[in-house]
Amino acid sequence: NSNEKSLKNTLETIEKGKLGFCLLLNDDHKLNGLISSADIRKSLLHNLDDLESLTVQNMINTNPLTIRDNNTVIDLLKVIKSAKFPVMYLPVVDLDFKAKGIVNFVHLIKGEV
Repeated sequence: NSNEKSLKNTLETIEKGKLGFCLLLNDDHKLNGLISSADIRKSLLHNLDDLESLTVQNMINTNPLTIRDNNTVIDLLKVIKSAKFPVMYLPVVDLDFKAKGIVNFVHLIKGEV
């Protein structure tokens, strides 16, 4: 089943990355969205009665919070402050929405960046 393979691949990517999420990019490295451990947990809760209907497409956050590669720390803090949920990471994108990296607050706080 390709859905099971896709779900397994997504879970393995999240596990290997050890950050609790994975970015989904198109062939041009543009950010299509992300899937976090929280997105998976929410999908599981909503589909417990029918796990067969669980798909990666249903889990994708297609409009994640992002920060531009030329933003300042002040811009970053404004994005975090405006969020209605705790922000643990932010994908970094350029003007064309191509993924350039990630700001991960666990590593930032630990001084590992």
